[in-house]
Amino acid sequence: LVIQPGLLTAVWPANEPTVRGYALRWTVNGFTETKKDLPPSQRNYSLINIDPCTNVSIEVLKTEKDLSEKLHAQIHLNDTDNLMLQPVVTYLDNKLFLDWSDIWRCTKATTFNLTMKTQSGHVVYEEHDIRNTFQSITYRPDCEQTEVCITAGTVSRQILGMRCVADIRPFRRDKPSKPRLEQKENGDLSIEFTWSDSCSPSLVSVIIRSKTHSEVVRSSRSKTDSVNIPYPKWCSNCLVYVVASYPHLQDEISEPEILMGKWIPDITAYKNLLVMKELT
Repeated sequence: LVIQPGLLTAVWPANEPTVRGYALRWTVNGFTETKKDLPPSQRNYSLINIDPCTNVSIEVLKTEKDLSEKLHAQIHLNDTDNLMLQPVVTYLDNKLFLDWSDIWRCTKATTFNLTMKTQSGHVVYEEHDIRNTFQSITYRPDCEQTEVCITAGTVSRQILGMRCVADIRPFRRDKPSKPRLEQKENGDLSIEFTWSDSCSPSLVSVIIRSKTHSEVVRSSRSKTDSVNIPYPKWCSNCLVYVVASYPHLQDEISEPEILMGKWIPDITAYKNLLVMKELT
């Protein structure tokens, strides 16, 4: 079945030499129409349909050489059931907006229930008997991704269906800050960073990457804001990232900082030399 604006077209295989012809039986929104005496070479037939909410059944009957009639092909389409859309999710003014107006547009849905559940299984928001096809939620920052489900029902409480949006991230979560880099007096590289909120990561990793090499130089299972590592002497032009991992949230990767130049064996003498150059 090919669906176009205002037109339905049934297409069927027709390569059997024993067929004398075809007949087509349409049932569209309860009204039946039959088209007979289609030639054996015909492969399709179209029907004008201006109703966007269509429940259609099509049966293609083939007439054999002995004039017997058999079912050749059939298809059933319920436009509402096959409209596999999700609620539209947007953020505005510290609120989470949900819009499901395009989902149950062809049925007699009158009430909706909304449920928000975290990945760990806790229901953090519920609302019942919503009469609109949209809803706004004052969405508090959280440390878990959530799933929002909309359930549609009729006046008699008959459930028509449910649509969900998974992996909704907490509102306004910024990336971890770009790390700050400094070579210490003992030659080590100090990497400092800060977190955007109070969520505690289960694992913090520092990654240094060049064009040809990538290395996790430090991992910690406690929330920390700095690490000292031996200076990576293999790196002359690299990017330094900090990655925070959470139990019920996607990993967060910081903006990269550029690590340029070579390791300086005696950083104190180097700094003194720079000061002397400025004085002279």
